[in-house]
Amino acid sequence: MATTPAESATPKMFCGECGGSYPVQDLARFGNHFVCVNCKPGYVQRMREGVQPVGATMSGVHYGGFWIRTLALMIDGLILGVVTVPVAMILVFGSGGFHIDPQNPDIGKILTLEAGIGLFSLMVGLLYQGYFVSQKGGTPGKLALGLKIVNAADGSYLSVGKAIGRYFAYMLSGIILYIGYIIAGFDSEKRALHDHICGTRVIYKR
Repeated sequence: MATTPAESATPKMFCGECGGSYPVQDLARFGNHFVCVNCKPGYVQRMREGVQPVGATMSGVHYGGFWIRTLALMIDGLILGVVTVPVAMILVFGSGGFHIDPQNPDIGKILTLEAGIGLFSLMVGLLYQGYFVSQKGGTPGKLALGLKIVNAADGSYLSVGKAIGRYFAYMLSGIILYIGYIIAGFDSEKRALHDHICGTRVIYKR
């Protein structure tokens, strides 16, 4: 059955126990932790027994590992390349190309072209991450592999601002010799540096 516009506009969050997506009004809140009706009895029972503290972070979810996240990154890179590479070629050849005269190199032209291409790529990346992560729960590469990016505290989608901030933190993970990415291979929750900085997790969709 197709969803109505009203249903599509209903804010949704993820259950911190099973990872399922539900309308906000259908989730019970315990501190910063949201639990669906199916998981609530077990969660409440653990609280009564002192096993589960109020506001505990997500549990019972399957974290996306290093290799599948790497594959998702490659898919996203290919998608972005389809957009950025043709534009970069147009900018280069439209301005005469990178013709360097050893006797009189036009360094200013080269630097201007590189800056223009870099700025365009940055803007495309910001729009790509900002839209897909905040509105769809993950980039096309991650969604294609059954992954989603959520807030670590309650499993909710990221805001546009946080999605963009995560993109810059994402760049930081690469600048430091990709150590920020490699961390995910050794972290107990498979979190990369940018996940720790922004308080996010990459998990499998339910």
